[in-house]
Amino acid sequence: MEHEQQTITTHDFQFTGNGSEYFKIWIVNLCLSILTLGVYSAWAKVRNTQYLYGNTRVNDAPFEYLADPVNILIGRFIAVAVFVLYSVIGQTYPAQQPIFMLLLLPFLPLVIVRSMCFRLHNTAYRNIRFNFSGRYGEAARVFILLPLLVPLTLGFIYPYWKLCTKKFIVNNAAFGDTPFALNINASPFYTVYFRLLGLFVVVGLAFVLLSSLMPQAGVFVLPPLGFIFYCFLLAYVNAEITNLVFNHTSLDKHGFHSDLQVKPLFFLYLTNGLAIMLSLGLMIPWAQVRAAQYRAQCTELNAAGSMDNFVAVTQQKVSALGEEFGEAFDLEIGL
Repeated sequence: MEHEQQTITTHDFQFTGNGSEYFKIWIVNLCLSILTLGVYSAWAKVRNTQYLYGNTRVNDAPFEYLADPVNILIGRFIAVAVFVLYSVIGQTYPAQQPIFMLLLLPFLPLVIVRSMCFRLHNTAYRNIRFNFSGRYGEAARVFILLPLLVPLTLGFIYPYWKLCTKKFIVNNAAFGDTPFALNINASPFYTVYFRLLGLFVVVGLAFVLLSSLMPQAGVFVLPPLGFIFYCFLLAYVNAEITNLVFNHTSLDKHGFHSDLQVKPLFFLYLTNGLAIMLSLGLMIPWAQVRAAQYRAQCTELNAAGSMDNFVAVTQQKVSALGEEFGEAFDLEIGL
């Protein structure tokens, strides 16, 4: 029996935005948010995200961000109200503050699930929305139960927990009605974090030795070295974990490939961080554009067959589903 050979076509992700163009949008949004005491920040969020999504393309088509700013504003009012209540209780009844935190803890999985639902439902590609189907029980296990086990296992379960967080997000996400799937075990995650632990030990010993040999100069030398080390650790973890997740994620018969490198990402984080600090935050748009450009150039979609056929079939299936999700209770809270 003859088997049909499936053609694999590689589509590079692209980011076509530029720093100066995005800065104009960003600075206007910032000024309006300040003048309206934060009320306009919801509309600013939508405009900024629409620019970043709209300039991210794959197979000659951009992504879309379709969120309603009013729903974002409602979510932020709720978050601010909870924060104010927490602060008032902390000032008035400091002994009851931990109890209030425990009362809020069961709501954390709900916030995470609703946030992911909102984020993906309002993201579209070729007029097809993404979806998220995570449930409260699974979120509670991943974001409450497993973190409680981290200190009890002296951190040994931490890489497994990080894998579970990635699987919760990826395996509950879908493009239309086609689910994503992350197929990977915990072993590579343990390799990444054991290497990270080794780096911590070596650099920590080096810092202790330096501070003992140069007790006076250490006050001036250690903070810059600490910032450099932090940027390197961030680059290492983000590059390794992002590559693992993307390279083991599939969408039906289609796959992805990520090739982030630690050294370029480290230089990106270092220069972005310095630029933001020295400019008092005005270089944030430039930093975001540089990060988006690098991530896009290191990411590929490996399509099994034509993506046009896949999108067309998905559109037909999704059109029959209708708008079942609703926007009334969606919260967009940065996690």
